[in-house]
Amino acid sequence: MLSRLRKATYGLMGSGLHGTNGLNPLCCLKLIQCYVLPRAIYGSEVLPLIQAQKDKVNSAYCRILKQIQGLPLRAPNASTYLLLGTLPLEAQIDLRVLSLLGAIARCCNETLFSIALNLTSVKSHTSKSWFTRCEKVLIKYNLPSICDVLDSKPSKEEWKRVCKEAVNSLWTNQLQQEARTKSSLQFLNLADCSTRTPHACWASIGASAREVQKANTKIKLTVGTYLTMSNAHKFFKCDPICRLCYKEPETVSHIVLVCPALHEPRSRFVPELRSVLEEHNIPCTADNILQAALHATKFSQIPSTSYPSIESISVRLCFAVHSTRAYHLARAGHTFKRPRRKTLIYKQGAKTMAENSRRTEQNKSVAIGIG
Repeated sequence: MLSRLRKATYGLMGSGLHGTNGLNPLCCLKLIQCYVLPRAIYGSEVLPLIQAQKDKVNSAYCRILKQIQGLPLRAPNASTYLLLGTLPLEAQIDLRVLSLLGAIARCCNETLFSIALNLTSVKSHTSKSWFTRCEKVLIKYNLPSICDVLDSKPSKEEWKRVCKEAVNSLWTNQLQQEARTKSSLQFLNLADCSTRTPHACWASIGASAREVQKANTKIKLTVGTYLTMSNAHKFFKCDPICRLCYKEPETVSHIVLVCPALHEPRSRFVPELRSVLEEHNIPCTADNILQAALHATKFSQIPSTSYPSIESISVRLCFAVHSTRAYHLARAGHTFKRPRRKTLIYKQGAKTMAENSRRTEQNKSVAIGIG
C-alpha cells in the first residue's frame, strides 16, 4: 500500500502536484482523491492491517499533504488536515469498511447474513474476522451494531450520509483537541477549522503559482512554522534578537506589526485591516490586527462575505513583509544555510565565520594540551 501511494503520487508530479510552485493545494488534493487514493488504498477495506502498517501509511500521506501546502515536516499533523479540510488516511479506510458493510446489508443474501451474525456473536474482540473488525469500526464512530444495520438495510445515500457525518465529527474533534495542545497554533481559529471545509486562505486564492507562493507565506505565519529568530533559538544556538532592528526578539508579531525596518510594506496594508475592524466595531489593538492578518474568522462580528477581501489584504501583507525582510537580510549578509548533516545553521557573514574558525583552533589547542 505504501509503495502504491508513493508511485501514484510521483506519477502526478508532472501535472503540478508538488509544493509552492505548483497548483493550488485544493486542486492537488482533488487530484490525490481522484487518482492517488483509489489506487493506493484499493482493497484496504478487507485487508487485515496492523497498527504499525496504518501508522506508516498515515505518516506518508500526511507528508504528501504537507508538501503540496509548502509546509515543513515539523508542522503539526492536525493543522495539515484542518487547513485542507480533509480526513486522515485511516479515516478514509474506515469509510470504505463502512461502505462495504452497507453493500452487504443491501444485497439481501441470507447466507451472508447468517455468517455475519454467527461471527459477531461467537467470535471474541481479538478475532481477525472482517466482521469483528467492522464491529470495532462501528463502535469507534458510535454507529449502530452490525445486527441493527443488517436488519434495517439502509439505503446507499442514507448510510453514506450517516457514516460521513459520524467520521467527520469524530476526527474534527480529535484534530481540534490535538491542535489545542500546540502552542504554535495560537493564531489558528480552531472553531472554524474542520475536516469538511478548507481554510479560507486556500479557498480564496487562484491557481497561479505566484498566488500559491504568497498564500503559503501567510499559512506558515499562521501555523507557526515560519522561521523567525525566536523559533530558531528554540532548536539551535543562535540569538533570538531581530537581525534588522536589533531591538527585541524576532517573533511573528514583531515581523508583522513592530519591526521599523518593515514599516514601508506594512504601511500599505495595515490601514486597510484597521478600517475593516473599525467597520465592524472591533477594537484596533495590536493583537486584534495581528489576528485579522492571520485568521480573521476568529471575530464573530465579521460576516463570511467579507472573508475573501480580508484574505486578499492579509495575504499581500504577509508576503510583502516576508519579501522585504528577505531582501534586507540578504543585503546585510545574513542567510540561512542547510548543510549535509540536515541541521540549520545561521550564517552571519565573514565576521562570524572568522570567529567560528578562531574558536575551532582554540578547541583543538585545548584538546592537544589535555591529551
